[in-house]
Amino acid sequence: MNPSKHRQIKWFRNSAIPLLVLLLGAMLLISACVLSGGSGTGALPAPVYTPAPKGTPTGTLVTQTVDNTGGAVTSSDSRMELKIPAGALASATAVSIQPLTNTAPNGGGDAYRFGPEGTTFSQPVTITFHLNSAAEVAMIDSGFIATQGSDGLWRSQPGQTRDANAKTISVTTTHFTDWALLQTLVLKPDTARVRVTTSADFDPQILYSGDDLLNPPTNLKNLPIAPAPITMTDQGTNHVWAVNSAPGGTAGTGLIMEINWKGHYTAPPNVPNPNPLTISLSVSVGNQKVIAVASADVYAQEQWTGDSTVTSVDGTKMDATFTFAQIPGTVGTSHLQFQILQGTVHITPPATTSAGCPLSVDPTTHAMAANEGSMTADYSLGNGPNSPMVTGGGTTVWLATYTTRCPSGPYSFQSSAGGDWWPVVLGGGTPVLAQDGKVTIAVNNGVWSGTVNLTRK
Repeated sequence: MNPSKHRQIKWFRNSAIPLLVLLLGAMLLISACVLSGGSGTGALPAPVYTPAPKGTPTGTLVTQTVDNTGGAVTSSDSRMELKIPAGALASATAVSIQPLTNTAPNGGGDAYRFGPEGTTFSQPVTITFHLNSAAEVAMIDSGFIATQGSDGLWRSQPGQTRDANAKTISVTTTHFTDWALLQTLVLKPDTARVRVTTSADFDPQILYSGDDLLNPPTNLKNLPIAPAPITMTDQGTNHVWAVNSAPGGTAGTGLIMEINWKGHYTAPPNVPNPNPLTISLSVSVGNQKVIAVASADVYAQEQWTGDSTVTSVDGTKMDATFTFAQIPGTVGTSHLQFQILQGTVHITPPATTSAGCPLSVDPTTHAMAANEGSMTADYSLGNGPNSPMVTGGGTTVWLATYTTRCPSGPYSFQSSAGGDWWPVVLGGGTPVLAQDGKVTIAVNNGVWSGTVNLTRK
């Protein structure tokens, strides 16, 4: 081990055990390297390289015939591009690209499968990832392309090129497998919803490759990759937590500090503008710097807007538009309760009575009260900070005048109008997953049936 090299690395997985494990060939060697600013000694177990499952298709398969004159193929989402030079293929070949679930450690976005699988080229072809999000562009210096082998392990690849102006990362290869874009350093979660004055933690995770921490990908080798939770030495000297690029944050955007090796972010008392905010961690690894970013969505009183259309077994139809507001005083960020902030219900009775007489009702529209609808959004049971499990129900009833116009003359009477504009299923409602803050719920309680649409504001 080169001691000078490891004195530059300020990361290790336990502050009381400042050692790195070397994986050389098939042998594991443990070396006691003293880290600058560290304390204590000990042995660190070798990273665990675990085979990952193969990705499953998530997008459209694109196929294009390429012959010995070369060509280019672009994925259906335009994020991945394959350039094949002249002479790389001996004959015309149907080359394909398909987006996949990304099973690589610290992977971001879709992975991609090139076909025909196992195809080899007499000349290197170029694989290019286009960085479409601001987060990917911000982390371009720590981004790299990896490929998955037949053993299920993801491996780093040498010879990668970054173009900050074009917002691309490229690598060359002579064979087809599955490919993905990874980050040396990431924050988990990558998105958090934080209520004003409350806190959230962001946990950094770095990658090991072969015998070392994955030094930013200028000197990558064809070695397996493993993620590891990490800790840091030399507090405040080799890494910086920031909010919207301001080290430590500000009073207006919230403050961040390091507690137990995690970024502990506290939201300000008011929702900042703009919002969401960018949480970042920059770290010096060797003589290079890597950065990881995450998003903090600060909110005060969460609201959901919605509409519903339901029909009863007797043909009565109700249409409703409404806004749910988080109940004042509700605490916590995972299980939120809501009541009606505002809303209206419109009723359309059957055109005729059972005797065939025309039927009308007045008034047909009524304003909702706060206690006429309730909703719960449970973020701990959902699919991330933008996709909670939601459940609820709503009933609005008002006194109206019904009028029938039979041949014998009109007849009017007063009765209740309205009903369940969000029908609750008998036996209790079942939570439904909201994807990216939106959900359509099909409901039927035996009397009313229809749909309810909800969107988080």
